[in-house]
Amino acid sequence: MSADIECATPERRKRVRRHHWNGIDEIEVGDDGRTLIVTFLGKAPGHDLKPENIRIDGGRRITGIVALGVTIERAEDPDLDDHMHVELDRIGDASTYTLSVVLPGPYGRPGTVPYYGFDERYGSADFTFRPDCPADLDCRPAEPAPGDGPPPPVIDYTARDYAALRRLLLDRMTLTSPRWVERHVPDLPLTLVELLAYRGDQISYAQDAVATEAYLDTARLRESVRRHVRLVDYAMHDGGNARAIVTVRSTETVTLCPGRFRFAAIDVSAVDPRDRPAPGPVLADEELLRLMRTVPVEVFEPMSADDVTIRPEHDCIRFWTWGDTDCRIPAGATTATLRDDWTDEHVDGDDDEDHDHERPRALHIEPGDILIIEEVRGPGTGAAADSDPNHRQAVRVIGVEPGVDRLYRRPILDVTWAPEDALRFTAVLSACGEQDLTVARGNTVVVDHGRSLTFDGRDPEELTAPEWDGCGTPTPYRPRLSHIPVTQAAPFPAPAQVAAAQSRLLASVPGRARERLADLWRNARAGHHPEPDENEELIRLFGAATVAALRPDRHRVRALAVLAGRFDTLLAAKLTRIARLVALAADGRVLGRDVAWEIRHSWGPAYAEHLEPDDPALAGPASQIGAPDPRAALPAVRLTDGDWTPRRDLLAEGPRSAAFVGEVGNDGGLTLRFGDGVHGRIPDPGGTLRAWYRVGNGTAGNVGAEAVAHLVLASGAEAPGVEQVRNPMPATGGTDPEPVDVVRTMAPLAPHRTRLRAVTAADYADLAARVPGVQRAAASFRYVAGSAEVHVAIDPFGADSPTDTLIDAVNAALEPYRRIGHDVVAGPADLVPLLVEVTICVDDGYPRGQVVEAVTGRLLELFRPDAVSFGEPVRASRLVAAAVAVPGVTGAEVTGLRRLFGTDDGEVETGLLPLGPLQIAQLDNASDRPEDGRLSLHVAGGGR
Repeated sequence: MSADIECATPERRKRVRRHHWNGIDEIEVGDDGRTLIVTFLGKAPGHDLKPENIRIDGGRRITGIVALGVTIERAEDPDLDDHMHVELDRIGDASTYTLSVVLPGPYGRPGTVPYYGFDERYGSADFTFRPDCPADLDCRPAEPAPGDGPPPPVIDYTARDYAALRRLLLDRMTLTSPRWVERHVPDLPLTLVELLAYRGDQISYAQDAVATEAYLDTARLRESVRRHVRLVDYAMHDGGNARAIVTVRSTETVTLCPGRFRFAAIDVSAVDPRDRPAPGPVLADEELLRLMRTVPVEVFEPMSADDVTIRPEHDCIRFWTWGDTDCRIPAGATTATLRDDWTDEHVDGDDDEDHDHERPRALHIEPGDILIIEEVRGPGTGAAADSDPNHRQAVRVIGVEPGVDRLYRRPILDVTWAPEDALRFTAVLSACGEQDLTVARGNTVVVDHGRSLTFDGRDPEELTAPEWDGCGTPTPYRPRLSHIPVTQAAPFPAPAQVAAAQSRLLASVPGRARERLADLWRNARAGHHPEPDENEELIRLFGAATVAALRPDRHRVRALAVLAGRFDTLLAAKLTRIARLVALAADGRVLGRDVAWEIRHSWGPAYAEHLEPDDPALAGPASQIGAPDPRAALPAVRLTDGDWTPRRDLLAEGPRSAAFVGEVGNDGGLTLRFGDGVHGRIPDPGGTLRAWYRVGNGTAGNVGAEAVAHLVLASGAEAPGVEQVRNPMPATGGTDPEPVDVVRTMAPLAPHRTRLRAVTAADYADLAARVPGVQRAAASFRYVAGSAEVHVAIDPFGADSPTDTLIDAVNAALEPYRRIGHDVVAGPADLVPLLVEVTICVDDGYPRGQVVEAVTGRLLELFRPDAVSFGEPVRASRLVAAAVAVPGVTGAEVTGLRRLFGTDDGEVETGLLPLGPLQIAQLDNASDRPEDGRLSLHVAGGGR
């Protein structure tokens, strides 16, 4: 055997072939593992080889392998090599073996002398029985180290664009192929050079892009910036759509079905007179699409999935003034009386007043409906052109109480709206002989900006997921929707608002049940006959066994008294369940329909009213409709194949969650990102997703008042009698996508603005002010016996003092943020009644009484519950400015200013009455409540 040596050029192999010597070129293992296929260097020896001429050496675990048979396969073609098949007695292991062709030794055993005619170097060869076993090394043998070659080429690493790479390649080709001098465009080598330069430019750009998008300060793509800031819990928003309230006037009762109508704001002045739509507010959808090709059109669609009924009686609802004149609804009011009508003056032929409450009424207003209080004529002239467009406000009705004014035989309707919707202006109802200066409008529809592409039965856009590769690995799927901009819509109503309303309703259930039981007891004592369903109501509350044991049919008064006295004991389990549900809702969890079903069957149908999550009464005040949070907005996209829903991210999603993320790019296009099988589900390979979505977003939807003037109907839909469509107030809430530069500035500071724990008094006040129903809040520390108490004062909307339910909601909201060692005590604000004395001088040409009334109203306006705040001092200069602003007042002076039950500390001299951080000034000037503040006016001059 020759010494181990590696040579780059096998000259000896060529010489062996040239001299017709024999040698082994290579050895392969057959499919059965026991047959070796030996290839010779040229032709096999002239004499036949026998098994004793074959020697197998090597092996770690399996050794002593012996050849059982040898077969020579001679090629007929003189240019082809011969082969030899060697059959072995067994299969070896995975180590390397050596096959040698030798002369037979003593006793017929193979010897060590090479067989005659075989070259010494090529008389043996290595092979292995496991050639396909994985290895960390390359199967190709290592090449010997090259000698000194030509110097390496000079590489310009700054050449990274197409032009520089093309020049560099041409310069290199000049050195390596100096005979190639062709530089024409059709030349094939030049085409290859430009193709390589183009590909290199792409690779260079990808490398630069990866390095650029890896950092927040240098990232240019919105997708990259959004993912960076998500790491610090900053919600980058992509804008939001606008919302509006539309009113429809009709001469007939019309029902609009969901998905069959929408509204449009069209700039008719920009339409060519020949292409203008037919007169009237109703428009076909085909006509709308035709107009969109030439003029800007903003489409608004209803936010509710319920039918909308348009009634002629709700178009212009008059306020009832009880027969008085010169009436108004003051600012801050939350109740009003509406004038109703009977649809049939004679019911069953009876015209008795006792049957007035049973007559059918024209108005069908329910809790949750939205009314628009609008000034339609100017109070001074009575002309419609003099009406103030700022005197329009939407309110959401939370209470309806029908009644009858028996003096005038007029049906009326007392409505109450949310305190957050307290009237922001003084609504003048009648003045100077003019009536109905301000009216209420129903037939309202809450709409938001965005045009559905599948309206009127149009086909949705289809997205096809790619097939998985050959290894079963899913291909990343990032489809992009065709139309832009995709609507970004915040949920309506807000889940937090719905949960808070459900919490308040559930918390009132035990109190309402106690009041109901007390009413039944009073009726029984008065000798009234029991109501038809009264026993069923008692059985539902307390159980059949408990009610039967008390025998209410015989001892009704005593039975009701026992039930009322043992109310907490008999209903202990139900009260515990109510407390649990109240806590869940107060924590922000929206309770489903099953909870309403449970309350209906365990307490009674009356206690489950307006408790279902989609009930309009839970939608919150109307003032919040036009102020959506863009950071809560999600793409208005719906996908089939599992009802895929949009999410802000997929971090909390499971492997089976059909959720996706919509990412808006720099050009406004929306790309859908699906899960990876761990966080979010992967779309089925090769499956087709159908996309229903809307387009229209941002400030483009913030159209002015009276801009939405057309009702668009789908094919086959009808709306007979519709005469007018309008939005009395402008559409608001539309927000453009957050600029990337703003995100870079604001996101690093987000952790400092996110309050995870209340530490200071300002933290507690800020968190309490976020509770629905709280207008403002203030807090201060008090240290008692070594412990810290945090006193939180609450200023509610439209009232002086908060309700117990609101106080409990604030305590529950502050509990998760409370610092250990702090005891939180929430309560009403410390109201400070005032004694104010003002002297005014009245011009001789003005009646004294009217001026005094006007000045009193102006001064009391400064101390409305929603006009003053915590710790706000009372300034004499504000009182003087409000008094002299009244026509006819020539001068004013504050002669008295102090706390009602306090001493004079020189407030008049300093012109300032300071208040504590939890105190609010109070000046009601009510004759029946003199302890709530008094105002004294001294008048000089003026006529009678």
